[in-house]
Amino acid sequence: MMIDLALLHIICAPFSHSNIKYTAFRVVLEHMLQKTIDAFNIIHLEAKEYGIVYTTSIKFTHEVARQLHIPAYTSCILLDDKENKEEKSCIFQA
Repeated sequence: MMIDLALLHIICAPFSHSNIKYTAFRVVLEHMLQKTIDAFNIIHLEAKEYGIVYTTSIKFTHEVARQLHIPAYTSCILLDDKENKEEKSCIFQA
């Protein structure tokens, strides 16, 4: 996927959760935004269900959120670590 290994976090956990589904697509970079929108639009969640769209950059995260009219969440919002954690918590809870 040509992702800088320094940016990866490896999580060792089984994928056998009945309430979690993972899907991966191979996409040409120029079509990334449209393919993300298309994938989002075919997923139907119930009122109490949630979904997460992972992206590879903050800029792309905000563009996807703008296009889909959904909130954006990024790992770094504010420079102060304590304020950043508090703000992320508020956004995540919302």
